[in-house]
Amino acid sequence: PSITLSLALSYFGRTYDDLQIELGRHIVIPDVRVYDADSDSWVAYEVPVSFAQVNDAGEEVRPAVSRRIDDIVIPINEHGEMLINFMGPRSSPARDGYQTFPIRSYAAYTARGVAGPDPFFWPRTRAATNKILMVGPFAPGMADDEKFTPVGLMYGVEMHANALNTILMDRFLRYAPSWVDVLILLIAVLIVAALSGLLRNPLISFAIAIVLVASWFFATTIVFDTRSLILNFSTPALAMLVTFVSVVLYRILTEGREKRLITETFGKYVSPDVVGSLLESPPVLGGVEQEITVMFSDIRGFTTISEGLTSQQLVKYLNGYLTAMTDVILEYNGTLDKYVGDEIMCFWGAPLPQRDHRILACKCALRQMEVLHEFNERMARLRVETEEWAFLPPEPIEIGIGINSGLMTVGNMGSSGRLNYTLMGDHVNLGARLEGQNKMYGTHVIVSEYTHDAIRDKIVARDLDNIKVKGKNKPVLIYELIDADGGLDPTPEELAYDTDRR
Repeated sequence: PSITLSLALSYFGRTYDDLQIELGRHIVIPDVRVYDADSDSWVAYEVPVSFAQVNDAGEEVRPAVSRRIDDIVIPINEHGEMLINFMGPRSSPARDGYQTFPIRSYAAYTARGVAGPDPFFWPRTRAATNKILMVGPFAPGMADDEKFTPVGLMYGVEMHANALNTILMDRFLRYAPSWVDVLILLIAVLIVAALSGLLRNPLISFAIAIVLVASWFFATTIVFDTRSLILNFSTPALAMLVTFVSVVLYRILTEGREKRLITETFGKYVSPDVVGSLLESPPVLGGVEQEITVMFSDIRGFTTISEGLTSQQLVKYLNGYLTAMTDVILEYNGTLDKYVGDEIMCFWGAPLPQRDHRILACKCALRQMEVLHEFNERMARLRVETEEWAFLPPEPIEIGIGINSGLMTVGNMGSSGRLNYTLMGDHVNLGARLEGQNKMYGTHVIVSEYTHDAIRDKIVARDLDNIKVKGKNKPVLIYELIDADGGLDPTPEELAYDTDRR
């Protein structure tokens, strides 16, 4: 403002002709000097950086520090306006009120006219010694220039006092360069995006976003108070909140889609507990090669059984059997691959890695044999006791199981319109061939050397043969699985294979 600038020029002993003005950038008061009454001369202008500190005895323990200013550069906008660095809230004219600047009654000053002990009234003799006096109305009903400021309502005369103090103390407010605002905005967005993406709990992400916004508020306040630098608070703060909301919404939409896909893909293959684990750590649905144990089981003489039953009776009987066998597979955290008529294909080691996939498959096979025995007993009892199940054949169901382990390709396979999560590879084919060997050797569960050798100390198995299966040139050792729970300790004679079983 022109009044404030005039006061500053007068204080520094300069005129308007001395000013260097570049509209939209700054006003320069060159070679500033102040009058020293003691030496009756103009001396260099020094601005206090810190004031002297004294102890309780009044001794100076830390001297005052000041810096010399040759030119004062007043930053202005394109309209010639300057930002005011307010010292504090509006002063109160009351005796016991808070005063940023000393307020004295001009009426009392002119009325008394003599020195007095009351410091609230200015004595005429020492009123303005080395002081800058600003006179103006300072009471409700008298001042009509009350304006809003960042520190509250303030009368015009005190606004001029704050403006003059800003110039004299060289405490100009400056906006941070644009590149600083852009850099801060980029860093803030990246931090919130990274944290919101890494933290799976949206409540924790939201709390961190709020903490970051609050931290940014305190940072801008500290920089403003210590460096008189204005950093853009609102844009980074809003950007952090918008980024948080965007990332969370994106995760909700994408994770919801992924969870539905996982549930739809594996809900019919694995137990609910495994599905829950998959939702926590989603698997790779594309084809991957990994160590897996595959198991095939098939009903012996199924064609003969089906010939004596109607289609409805066959489905009812077969569904009971498949349900009992599938429950055991899921109990041992196996993945059900498919049903092919009366054949069941399942595996371990995918979609979740299982270090004990071989022993799980062996335990599952032996448990299936126990459950099959219970199933046959229950069906035999129902055939005799109820008319509903009178159609059942008198012969119990007999099955053969083949187990093999090795590197297999697992993933979603099929056409673009229909995919199945399944296995492929030579070791899969070998497992299927082993199931069929049970009929030849009179056994129920056959495991290959690739399964047996890795867990030989955890299972009991009988050596059967070294065979070549169809499609394989290399022979493979096969074993009859007897125990996988450590409950049996057979002698070598008991483990010897009885060829009469063929």
